[in-house]
Amino acid sequence: QTRILLPEIILGIGIIFAFFLACTFRSSLIASKRAKELQKTQANLLMAQEIANLGGWTWDLKENKINFTPQALKLLGLDIHQQVLPADQFFYLVHPNETETLKNAIASMKSGRSGYSEIYTFIRPDKETRQIRFAAEVSAFLNHFPIEISGILQDVTKLKVLEEELHQSQKLELIGQLTGGIAHDFNNILMVIQGNLELLSFMMDEKSKEYKKVDTALTACVRGAALTKRLLAFARRDALNPEIFDIKTYMETFSHILQATLGESIESSVEISPMLGKIKVDPNQL
Repeated sequence: QTRILLPEIILGIGIIFAFFLACTFRSSLIASKRAKELQKTQANLLMAQEIANLGGWTWDLKENKINFTPQALKLLGLDIHQQVLPADQFFYLVHPNETETLKNAIASMKSGRSGYSEIYTFIRPDKETRQIRFAAEVSAFLNHFPIEISGILQDVTKLKVLEEELHQSQKLELIGQLTGGIAHDFNNILMVIQGNLELLSFMMDEKSKEYKKVDTALTACVRGAALTKRLLAFARRDALNPEIFDIKTYMETFSHILQATLGESIESSVEISPMLGKIKVDPNQL
């Protein structure tokens, strides 16, 4: 009877062993697939961090040491193989005017404060200055006391430059609006003065000294009107009107107005080359 059952037992053991091998092989394939997916995910994460100028770190509060990711070390201008850095050396990278603020923030987190984000000026070993966002969160506790802080570093230097450029652009726009309003009011005042001077000039002898003074005042009004045009052009409320004209004649007229402005105590002279040609430009802007 034993001889009859032996082949069946061997066959059963073989089937079980084959099933075990198949399960092991399947588990191995699944583990290999998951490992490849994990590697791909990590690679994508590192690429995303590099694109976003992000780097991770973990601060061991008991040892007072910080473990950095390669991307974080790259942002700080440190050796990417260094990985662990004493906290004192990290503080040394922060601008002296901001070091105390960061130390106070870390001290608050040691006391239980959760969540922190601020931009600091970092001075890298190569003396290059970077604006870096320091974001942190308590990540581990022992007996309800924080023992580990984790977070990110993000280089926002370019972003800060763009913000400053936007701020300057907004300031210029506001100045333009203010300038446009003043120019319109000033132009209205000039029109009243010019109109009255013209009426006064009609009542005077053109050869009299008084007429010359009125004529000078009228010329000043014309220059003032030209000034308002320049202000309106700056404020983008007035279109530029370039035209072709002789620069020599223009400068000669300008020299007369300049002399009248300077007064009799100052003598001025303008030397103009006879070879000057014509130009195309907005006269008021010129």
